[in-house]
Amino acid sequence: MTRAQDQKDERDAALTAERERLERESAAEIERNNQQAMTDRKPASAAKPEDQTGAAARMQAFEDEHLGKDAVRINGQIERGIGSPFAKLSDAHRAQHVALENLVAAEAALIAANAALSKADADCQMAAKVVEAAEEKANAAAV
Repeated sequence: MTRAQDQKDERDAALTAERERLERESAAEIERNNQQAMTDRKPASAAKPEDQTGAAARMQAFEDEHLGKDAVRINGQIERGIGSPFAKLSDAHRAQHVALENLVAAEAALIAANAALSKADADCQMAAKVVEAAEEKANAAAV
């Protein structure tokens, strides 16, 4: 009885360790993706088009075109105060900028969702292995 309990405890510990490892990897991937999406963009003179992809690159290009390459940024966001280039944008361009911001946020959410999906898939595979091991053990005990 003690040996069976020890084996069960070892399996439980291994499963817990694997689950924690997957959670750490998933959290690290989410954090990397969030950091990449939220970091201050490089000044336009230093940024090359191939440095960015997707929504962030589209937003950078829009801002460079309509606000100027030297527009003031606070924590990576265009300054929007009175007298700023953003305040002088037309309503149509402001709406387009908001849409691009929403696209960047949606892209970051998609990246996070894909990371969560990967974690859930790994958890499912781990659970399937546990079920198989339990079935094998039950079959061996029945014989």
